[in-house]
Amino acid sequence: MKRTFVLVLLSCLLTGVLAVGAPLSLCDYHAPETSLSNMDLSFNYRYFDDPATGGVDVSSGGVSLGYNRLYDSPDMGFSIAGTGKVNLTNLSVTGGVGQGSGTLRYYFTQEMPVFGFGGVEGSIATGQSQPGVDLRVGLGYGRFSDVTPLAKAFRIQQGLLALGAITDRLPDDVLMAIATDIGRQVEYAETKELVAAIETLIEDASGATLDARALLSIEDEILATGDERYCVGPFKVVSDMNWSTPSGEGGILFSPCQPMRPSLQSRALSSCSVQALQDHSTSLRRTR
Repeated sequence: MKRTFVLVLLSCLLTGVLAVGAPLSLCDYHAPETSLSNMDLSFNYRYFDDPATGGVDVSSGGVSLGYNRLYDSPDMGFSIAGTGKVNLTNLSVTGGVGQGSGTLRYYFTQEMPVFGFGGVEGSIATGQSQPGVDLRVGLGYGRFSDVTPLAKAFRIQQGLLALGAITDRLPDDVLMAIATDIGRQVEYAETKELVAAIETLIEDASGATLDARALLSIEDEILATGDERYCVGPFKVVSDMNWSTPSGEGGILFSPCQPMRPSLQSRALSSCSVQALQDHSTSLRRTR
């Protein structure tokens, strides 16, 4: 375990060294806070009554609800997800299923996104003797961040180059400064004040004087919506100890470390796991 932890820390340091001198990328921007949430509600019902047969042939459907919330800051972050479905037959509730999960992450330093996490997952369904509970604790590396401000800074640069307002690309530190100001947009009383601050940064760096058309293009990009950008770290888990209680007593299984790289939609990570098994059933370990 100690060896795995040391190897991951060394890989983190090597990544940081290699990043020095590399071209500016969207993931170089770290938003003060990232908060995303969405909720889905759906309903379906099918009714069919064939006059040639006795009684109603089909009368069933269901209602589904889903909710996801993700929050990330320099010090901590959390994720919440839940889904539920109620089955209907003849407009009466005949069953249902629900599951939810929550994970809390604590970042040890703001410079390097190494975090400790703890989480719980639960599920319940009609006919299930008791809810299933899955507890997790472990270590990981990575960070989820809204990098839209830096994406806007890049697009502002491209727009000014296309207009001929500037003749060369802006230095990386100026692009980052523009992104920082855009990320603090709520602190400006009016958009024109933010545009003026960005104008000063660009004119000082390029030596050009921006005309009204250039300033309008900057304002349009600041106000543009629907083209958000996000950066997701590798989220490599160093250690993950897992305890599950499905529906009764069971044994304990320790499985070897398996570093993972889950996708953006993943809600949990697994590596070194300690899991409870129900009698002779297969391992309850799940890779999400």
